[in-house]
Amino acid sequence: WGAVPEQALALRARVRRLILAGDVAAAVELLGATLPQVLAPGGGYEGVQLHLRCQQFIELTRAGKVAEAVAFAQAELAPLRGALPGQEGALRDVVALLAYEQPEASPLAHLLGRGQREGAADAANSAVLRAAAGAGPGHSPMSALERLVRQAVAVQGALLEAHGGQGEPFALSAVIPPAPPPAQP
Repeated sequence: WGAVPEQALALRARVRRLILAGDVAAAVELLGATLPQVLAPGGGYEGVQLHLRCQQFIELTRAGKVAEAVAFAQAELAPLRGALPGQEGALRDVVALLAYEQPEASPLAHLLGRGQREGAADAANSAVLRAAAGAGPGHSPMSALERLVRQAVAVQGALLEAHGGQGEPFALSAVIPPAPPPAQP
């Protein structure tokens, strides 16, 4: 995988699309078939496993599949309790969605929003990037663009410091113009 970045990029894109569309089960199946180490118990990817399982539970709840969500929580979420210190609250909040007849109108409605899906997609993306690069769960390889942006920030910071704080700090928005608004059909 590390030698074929196009495959990793395509996988990351497919997994992201599936998660953002709410089809977390298909994303998990795809990951299991291509990078099983990301889903392996004790493999060091417990963070992404928690994100994916919680999102899968949220999608079942969103669809009103309460019995299936309860069974999923017992089979998939219960074993994750205690696996990641500091994540107990997040796990508890996700499961608490079942307490509401209308979770979309509950204090936990934010869990049903796009931001929650994006968080799960970002976690999966990061795990695929690490696993595909052969870096393992303890490392965090960066894409070429991320390395370039970090280097630009570091150079700009060094220049700012060398000139006694005179000048502007690096702002990506000053370098890259905003995207044009989508065309109206």
